Amino acid sequence: MSATGEQHVLGAAFIDDADTARACWRRWRAEADIEALDFETISTIPLLNGRFENWIEDDPQKPLLLGISKREWSRNHIHFRILERAVEVLRRAGIEPTLTGAAGSALSAPGRGIFPISGLELLIPRDRVSEALHELRDSGWQAPEGPRFGVASSVNLTNAQGDQCLIRWRLLTDPPEVSCEARAMTHATAHWQGSTFSIPSPAWQLADALRRSREPFSTAAALIALKCPVDWQEFRRAIEYRGVDEQIVARLEYLRGFAGFGIPPLQMHKPSKLRGIYRDYKRSKQQLGTQTFRTYLRLRWDVASTAELAPSLGRILQSEARRVGVSLGLR
Repeated sequence: MSATGEQHVLGAAFIDDADTARACWRRWRAEADIEALDFETISTIPLLNGRFENWIEDDPQKPLLLGISKREWSRNHIHFRILERAVEVLRRAGIEPTLTGAAGSALSAPGRGIFPISGLELLIPRDRVSEALHELRDSGWQAPEGPRFGVASSVNLTNAQGDQCLIRWRLLTDPPEVSCEARAMTHATAHWQGSTFSIPSPAWQLADALRRSREPFSTAAALIALKCPVDWQEFRRAIEYRGVDEQIVARLEYLRGFAGFGIPPLQMHKPSKLRGIYRDYKRSKQQLGTQTFRTYLRLRWDVASTAELAPSLGRILQSEARRVGVSLGLR
């Protein structure tokens, strides 16, 4: 596997031995044009904060390199203050949100390393979403009324300052039964300047990062896999929750090649009948049309009665929810 600039910088950030890390940096820096770097590579440089200051004493681009880190530190500081206020509002209402996405990864960065926060997200237990949105509206956030819980997995909020925050009730998107994740997944506690946040465990963060990535390599996934204590059995349960496709397997293999250590293998497997029906319901209904889709369901999934497709699907999901002891509260 040929390493990208992003991966060279990550190597310098994550290698434990200081001399080896410095040598990795110097090899990359000898060929890199800082002003021509792609966004992904620039975003990894702040992870070197607290480590590379001595490496760049004689670097003509030292002000620019340090400026990149300072800029992201400032942005992260602002983002965490916004999240801090939103979390405080929800906690006063008895709702404990979980920080997901880049903010969760940022709290997992090693030492003084800075992981840029590209967006704000909070994961809310599904049966508390309506209440959470009401509380956030009262505190100045603007949110749409009545999100479609059976279809959507999140809703985007904005405030008067133009800040945006994504409220999610599913971490790993579709099917709906995964909405129980806010309670079923393992959480970890993270601290930032006197504030305490709940974040997904490293295993769930890694599963989330691999599913989000649209590229073979994910910086967030590398950060979690290399620097956090991942429970690999828990990771397998999380990643296999709705089936493992070839893209997930390929991303993990790519990460294994970069990491150079024993990430356990992951094999593809098809989703359960329930998950498969919901996946096909989302992907195929509009293309096939309702009548054709009902025929398709009968042939592929042996669905006996599809006269009322949505209610029928709802009953299937409710049955699965009872099996795992979780009430979905489907509408």
